Amino acid sequence: MDDRRYMGVAVGEVRLFCAKQQFDIASHLQTEKPEGWHADMGWQGVAWTNGNAELPLQDHLAHGKMGILSMTICAAGPYIKDNQRTAKTAKSA
Repeated sequence: MDDRRYMGVAVGEVRLFCAKQQFDIASHLQTEKPEGWHADMGWQGVAWTNGNAELPLQDHLAHGKMGILSMTICAAGPYIKDNQRTAKTAKSA
């Protein structure tokens, strides 16, 4: 199968710890996914990013609150090195 989608990482459980509370974040596991997440890939409880995904945290961090985000990365890579992009980045640095 020739699948040329950009793949980031496969994300399972996501938890936000904030102000002595724990919030389970599951927007990436819903049928309607936030921007940057691939549609159902057939993995139970896991969603793949395209390498640049959004993860809405609702209002859990409103009013200047700080938190710790914990993510279970279930799979990643292998990634093919893009020589043209690397050369272009080196020239601009």
